[in-house]
Amino acid sequence: MVPSTTFRAWLLRQVILASLWLGVGISLLVLLGLAQRWGWLGDSPSHTSSSGAASQVIHT
Repeated sequence: MVPSTTFRAWLLRQVILASLWLGVGISLLVLLGLAQRWGWLGDSPSHTSSSGAASQVIHT
């Protein structure tokens, strides 16, 4: 049987790792959203107007 202290330490480590990965993922998503909004990634959908995209679809 595994001692409860070892299990608690393992569980605490898992929770810390999960929260760290979650924070990294959320910050990456936020950074990607900001980069798209500010046009760091080239032609972003937010900078091209939706009416322009619709007219392109209509013209094709």
